Parts: sequence; structure tokens; C-alpha cells
Amino acid sequence: MKKSFTLFELIIVILISSIVIVLTSKLTTQIYQNQIFSEEKQIEKLDMLSTKIFIEKNIKNALSKLNYKKNKLFFGTDILLEKVTKFNINSDSNYLYINIELNNSIYQKWIFKL
Repeated sequence: MKKSFTLFELIIVILISSIVIVLTSKLTTQIYQNQIFSEEKQIEKLDMLSTKIFIEKNIKNALSKLNYKKNKLFFGTDILLEKVTKFNINSDSNYLYINIELNNSIYQKWIFKL
């Protein structure tokens, strides 16, 4: 009787340990995937900020050299930003207005003083 109870305890311990290991593995995988997604979003935000700073530094040429073709933003012939889904540029005598959307997720309105 004692051997059978010990065997039963062993089976229960193995079952509980297996459940814990499987759930831990799933949780770890989910955390990793969330981290990858978050990293990609932060890289996109950094790309947008870099583009804004670049345009700000080259504001005098921005109106004539910025082009939007096939989901890419060009400055002259060089690719400035990829995965651009919407882009609109307007200006008046004092300000340059840019509306930009990146990868259907990040939308920003930029206003630059000329």
C-alpha cells in the first residue's frame, strides 16, 4: 500500500511539474513576442523623430526636395523614410505643415517655421 501511494505521489508531482513548465514556457514566449513588437514600434517612432529632425535641419530645401512615391519618402533622390502610408505637405508664407502616417499605426502632424 505504501509503495502505491508513493507512486501516486510521484505521478502527481510529475503532472504538476509538467503543467508548470508548459505554462512558464508559454508565458516566456508571449513576453518575448510582446518585447519584439514593442521594439519594432519604438524603432518606427525613432525613425519618425529622426526624419523630423532631418527636415528641420534642411527646412529651406524641404519643400522642393521632399517627394512621396510608393510608400517611401524621398529627399531628392535619397530614401528618407520607408513604410509611409500617408503623406501631405502644405505651406504658407511662415510655416510648413506636414502630415505623415507610418505603417498605418503612427500618425503625426509637424509644423515648421520657415
